[in-house]
Amino acid sequence: GFGRRAFAELSGGERQRVLIAQALAGGSELLLLDEPVANVDPEHASRLYELFKALTQEVTVMMVSHNLSVVTGHATHVLCINGTAGMHALGEVASATFTEAFGGSLTAIRHGADCHVLDPTPAMHTPHHGE
Repeated sequence: GFGRRAFAELSGGERQRVLIAQALAGGSELLLLDEPVANVDPEHASRLYELFKALTQEVTVMMVSHNLSVVTGHATHVLCINGTAGMHALGEVASATFTEAFGGSLTAIRHGADCHVLDPTPAMHTPHHGE
């Protein structure tokens, strides 16, 4: 366990898990998570996402993520921010929502409850150098 080790001795993923546990132990009604699985291995990341989903029965969970596959697999609402903000229930997310928020040619493809975003625009993959 982590209990006998100094925080500075923990790996990045272990630190992230300790901080999440500390936040949960506080008994708050709101859990704000900024990239909560950064530096966490895939197995523990999956467990954390399942935990966050279960926690929504007891507390409000707000999470920042740049991974749209993760967001659409675990979120009930999505807030897209890129200069302006637009919030939608996950079932209402459409291609136009992503295009408005992020520009380019994006397409939302639904598979059951999941919504995956594809970017067929090669220009989106080239460096923009702040343009």
